[in-house]
Amino acid sequence: MNTASQIVYEQRNASVGLGETIRFRLPTNIMLLNTQETYLRFNFVVGVKGKQAGFATGNQADEAHWFPWTMGDGGAANLIKNLVIRDYSSGVTLETINGYNLLNRVLVNYTKNDSEKNLDRLYGGADSEYVREKNTLTRRSQTAGTTTDGETQENMEIEVILPLRLSGVLNNPMPFPNALCPLEVEILLEDEVYKVLHAQANEQGGESANFEGDKDVQNINGGYRNNTICYKVDGTPTGVQTNVTILRTNDAGQNLYTGDLVADQVCDFPFYNGQECTVETSIGDLTFNIKNVEVDGANRLQLNFDALDFGVNATANPDIYITVPASSPTCTLSELQLVCGAIQPSPQQMSAIENAVRSGNGYGWTYKSYQDFPVNNAANALQVSNLINCRFRMCKSILCFWENVGGSYLVEQDNLLPDLDTSVAPKNYQFKLSGLNVPNRAVELSRLNRTRDEPGAYNAAHIKELEQTLQCCGFQVKDLSNIDGCLLFGRGLVPAGSSFVFDMNDNEETRLNIKYTAQSQSLLQHNYVCHMKQLLIKTSGKQVVE
Repeated sequence: MNTASQIVYEQRNASVGLGETIRFRLPTNIMLLNTQETYLRFNFVVGVKGKQAGFATGNQADEAHWFPWTMGDGGAANLIKNLVIRDYSSGVTLETINGYNLLNRVLVNYTKNDSEKNLDRLYGGADSEYVREKNTLTRRSQTAGTTTDGETQENMEIEVILPLRLSGVLNNPMPFPNALCPLEVEILLEDEVYKVLHAQANEQGGESANFEGDKDVQNINGGYRNNTICYKVDGTPTGVQTNVTILRTNDAGQNLYTGDLVADQVCDFPFYNGQECTVETSIGDLTFNIKNVEVDGANRLQLNFDALDFGVNATANPDIYITVPASSPTCTLSELQLVCGAIQPSPQQMSAIENAVRSGNGYGWTYKSYQDFPVNNAANALQVSNLINCRFRMCKSILCFWENVGGSYLVEQDNLLPDLDTSVAPKNYQFKLSGLNVPNRAVELSRLNRTRDEPGAYNAAHIKELEQTLQCCGFQVKDLSNIDGCLLFGRGLVPAGSSFVFDMNDNEETRLNIKYTAQSQSLLQHNYVCHMKQLLIKTSGKQVVE
């Protein structure tokens, strides 16, 4: 049996932007598809590659060169909003996963260790939340502790290698009979740029000594937009000034602070050339464009700008933050390819497959997939019972998390994570399956509502349910460090690692019952059912059994 790689180009063979649909049609000369050696490959850039053309010292950067960009731990999978795989010869749809990026981001939070996340940063477009001189999507330059005059940050065009790990068709240990069922892979790209990207920072709220007691900013990257979680100017600026320094110490627990810096740390903070900063003074909000940033002789972070009159400002250590521009950046994907693992079967293997097709039972190919059964939850409902209207016969697990559809997408946070807001405080949950409440006692979630500075262990029952849920999907829990910042709850329907399945078609009804101590948001509750499907190929046609 000969194996090789074959490149399939996107049908239009052109660069695309967010919100567009891309398609790949696999030719029938790929007789058997080695799906575990099949992946997307493309180039990705925010705005345009390189530094902003025509930028001069004191100018304002464009929106694409404003922030230190990251796709976070989700990586380039953030780009995939919906995934559809069908047989283009018959029109039969094999798999549809809506909200692919949402489900992937939640799973990455629990199922990847540091080594796997580092691999994603090498090949999959992922990056950390922390800005440095060299990041995956951006570069910032400095010399002897001063950022380079007359230059914006440099936006990098990166090559992405992206396996579709949630797809049961394109991530399966069994070769796929593409000669009998030629595949079309259709991907709808995410249209909301701040679901794909967000801005890096030096600290998140949950890690800052001054803000770890504030649950609402736990996942917020500090230094942007407003004074919720920001830095402070050192001293009381008055009169005409051409620079300010950032307070390096604690100011009554109301600020991010830098500590004493050395020269090579100048790019480790969100401030950079071309950004507009706002300072909240007693005479009103004042703004300036950063010319350059340096570490001064007193080991402080200093922002330099054209002369600005602070007048008779009387506010000591005023708040300072980077203004968020009104427009959003564009993103471009180019040289789109689906690299396919092609297997050339022996004549005996093809004969065996063809004989199975001609038999009474047909040829069967089994795979795993995910189907979302979303339910809208109204604000102020402290007790909800969500119907999971699933009738699949071969189910493995249910995974549930919510999305705040009434909120806005912020550049300073990972917007694919479930919304974290103290106005939504879950108390417990319990499933109803086959007329029984399972587990027999509701699973407490009160620990998840606590802040990072509050003591107390996580509920063991919730961790056990979480592990069982993910193991039934074929994942191992490898990271619980952000269990309180990415709420996922679910129910494993069969023993972990077994070949058993749960028939939800024969079930009276499936419900998820949740109680809250507070709930003032309009939530979309995602309920993904992990289930098995079987493609049956007969001489009379093709069908998918689920």
